[in-house]
Amino acid sequence: MSAASRFSGRIRLFSLFASCLLLPGFCGAVAVEPSAPAAITFESLLQDLSDLESLTRPATYSAGMISTWDRSGGNDDGETFLHVQGNTAILADLLGPGVITRIWSASPAGRVRVYLDGSPEPLVDLPALELFSGQVSPFLKPLVGHETGSYSYLPIPFARRCRIEIAAQNPAPGSQPDFGLFWQVSFRQYPPGTAVQSLTLPLSREAYAAWPPADRLGRAPTRGDSCQPEEVTLSTERQKEIEIVNYKGSGIFSGFQISAPEDYYLKVFWDQESSPSLEIPASWSRVPFPMPFARQALIHLACDGPCSADTVSIGFTVCRAERVSDYRLHGWYHQEWTRAFRGPNLSAEHNYRILRVQGRGLYVGTWLMVWNKYFIWWGEGDEMIFVDDESWPPAFHGTGTEDYFDGAWSEFGRSPFTGALVKDSLGKSHAGKTMAFRWHLADPIPFTRSLDFSIEHGQAANDLDNPYASLAFWYQAEPHGELPPLPAYAERVWDEKRLQQLVDQEWRKAILFKLGRGFRLAGLGLLALLALFPVILFGWKMLRRRPQRQN
Repeated sequence: MSAASRFSGRIRLFSLFASCLLLPGFCGAVAVEPSAPAAITFESLLQDLSDLESLTRPATYSAGMISTWDRSGGNDDGETFLHVQGNTAILADLLGPGVITRIWSASPAGRVRVYLDGSPEPLVDLPALELFSGQVSPFLKPLVGHETGSYSYLPIPFARRCRIEIAAQNPAPGSQPDFGLFWQVSFRQYPPGTAVQSLTLPLSREAYAAWPPADRLGRAPTRGDSCQPEEVTLSTERQKEIEIVNYKGSGIFSGFQISAPEDYYLKVFWDQESSPSLEIPASWSRVPFPMPFARQALIHLACDGPCSADTVSIGFTVCRAERVSDYRLHGWYHQEWTRAFRGPNLSAEHNYRILRVQGRGLYVGTWLMVWNKYFIWWGEGDEMIFVDDESWPPAFHGTGTEDYFDGAWSEFGRSPFTGALVKDSLGKSHAGKTMAFRWHLADPIPFTRSLDFSIEHGQAANDLDNPYASLAFWYQAEPHGELPPLPAYAERVWDEKRLQQLVDQEWRKAILFKLGRGFRLAGLGLLALLALFPVILFGWKMLRRRPQRQN
């Protein structure tokens, strides 16, 4: 730990976000490789949901997502199924061994049927609304629910094959079957020969005993007295960069949060590396993931603005461990004004980029903030995640920005792993600031060579030029490539007054556009009347000349 006596004044370090009481664990040794791989079961998958340390170990599977996205590059993302035959739509058909990790829909309808391992009888056959109600076993809260969107994070392991169908219920004669709108199925697939036990129903006592309560999701088991919350007094003295943590040896940080002005940012170095693994604004530094280090953890608090803060609140907990994983946590903050693009979008070229990284690792979380200057809904953009230099189409292609966050219909959702942190409409429909998050705890995305994550920005295409900012979290085996530079303070801090002016400007443009359209319609009506006037006049004269009938 760096000496506090080098500085005057006060910075009070205390455990806010992560302590052994609030986020127990992340302490103790993490096995590098298990001696004999155990079978993957429903119970073991449930345990992983309440143990974040599982994210620090290299994944032995690949991941992907099937969705109803519009293959033409347009915005009709609601009903493109793998196959439709009569009153049945095939949502997913996957070879094992694997696991269904997430099912989501904006407007579920029909009956959901899940067939495992070639069985002619479905393991699950439920009305979609009941399946997502969170009240029907095994689709129970907190893993299953309905807010604005309907979600299920119930793991469904399968040994050989998984087929998911949507069966329309009692369609009227001559009408189109109703399969619901907008579906996504996330999955993982293991190498052939991996021992995976298929889900069986009804659930056993052991399965119910392993069920994670809501307050345990995304946490780790308690590991004794090796966790130590830190509380130290330091001072900045308007320094441009100060060392706040310097731990030697191996251990695991259980998270930290810094409350500081926007001109401060955090730099984290693992194991004597020359470039930081995390470089993020202090106001974005709520990190819930375990952060292992093998030889050293070095954390700097830097400032590139006025540096006028007298006190900065910092909280963290460190846990000693004899051995840790080869994976290190990384975080990258990015922002830009998005570019307007109109037309079918069949690549990631015009998208807002959340992360592009080379190497081997596991993607685990996203924060996204958008300042919408338009009064229309901005979030129709689909996410695209290309894994290991794959060509088009990507392994993950979504159906809308709010859908990625478990929401639907222009509203962000709330589930155990997603939510909206900020939503300010400025009193003008959808205009204003929105910040949302998603933790990929149930469905992390492994990559062996590269990962490229971007998202469309627009209403029906990439046609809106709003400012975006994001924070990506991933684990990666060292060494890692150098992160792109953090935007300068002047670029990083948005002038909310200016953005308010842009909102007002777009609002006036919309009003003038509607008024102009009204005037144009009125003008066209007047021209039509003038064009018809000679005909009307001729008819009126003919009527005047018509002789009166004699009695």
